[in-house]
Amino acid sequence: MRRNALNHRIFKFLCNEMDSEFEILLFHLNVRCLSRGKVLNRVCTMRKEIGKFLLEYNHRHAQWFNNVEFTLLLAYMADIFDSINCLNKQMQRTGVNIIEAEEYLSAFQIKLLLYKRRIIMSNYANFPLLDDICNINDDNN
Repeated sequence: MRRNALNHRIFKFLCNEMDSEFEILLFHLNVRCLSRGKVLNRVCTMRKEIGKFLLEYNHRHAQWFNNVEFTLLLAYMADIFDSINCLNKQMQRTGVNIIEAEEYLSAFQIKLLLYKRRIIMSNYANFPLLDDICNINDDNN
């Protein structure tokens, strides 16, 4: 979508027609480790628009955006990367010493165990994107 200027304009127009929250996709930059999570979050948020665009161009990945299992995994990964990005920001704040950084990391490891227990019990409170998609799927079924 971003490789071709025409495709970029068409996608932007499609997003405007669909009253999308965003109009463009973000690029992943190797320089910034936080960009991966932001890209995943944006792709998850714009999954309907991306799916429609890819379907119109008969792209080989179009079917993935209509696949419920794929969208659930996408939302889960976006939420996990968001949590990791928050941890990363905490640890890189000005004035954080090694002891505080170790405490942040230990707390995150405990959170991961909590997340695992909640996922097993189908409690998605810590995963807002995943929770939204599950609620939408429950309403449709």
